[in-house]
Amino acid sequence: MVQSLGRAGVSYLPAIVVLPPPAEYEPSSRWAGDTAAQRVGELSTVNQIVAHAIQTWRLPARVERLALPSLLYTTHDLAHMNVALSKQDHRTGIAVATWEQADRRDSPRGASAVLLHGLFVLQRWQGHSVGSRLLDFVTHWAKVRHLDGISLRTWREAEGFFRTRGFDPLNDDQSSRELHPRRLWKAL
Repeated sequence: MVQSLGRAGVSYLPAIVVLPPPAEYEPSSRWAGDTAAQRVGELSTVNQIVAHAIQTWRLPARVERLALPSLLYTTHDLAHMNVALSKQDHRTGIAVATWEQADRRDSPRGASAVLLHGLFVLQRWQGHSVGSRLLDFVTHWAKVRHLDGISLRTWREAEGFFRTRGFDPLNDDQSSRELHPRRLWKAL
């Protein structure tokens, strides 16, 4: 689908490519044999997007240096998470979302929820609805599974993005004035 977004160099909405689901969720899936290979093949794309997106955050250099390794994904991570990549021309990765069904102990009042591990968009594509489309995709994934909501931790830099999309801070969060990630929740 071609759609003008009104910014120089961007004339359409990129495609969302969903990697095959982790075998643990759908062991009889037609993807079961191909999942690991496809996920490993996309791992460098996922991590490049994460690394470049983080460079746009207003973090002290030391915090960025310490945070980056913990935010990069491994093959083990991708074996247990759902991954959606937004790709320009179905080739070049420009954004990524990773999530899994949360343990009820990690959700407010034991609710069933999605735990959104990451939503990263390359700077050039920020403000073009790419992150919103990925978040909509994750929301749809949760609704189809009749989950109660979406839980996440976000850096202060991205909190406004999530707040404008219906996420609220959890009352148990005491880090509101700190640089550290905050827990947010959105009921579905």
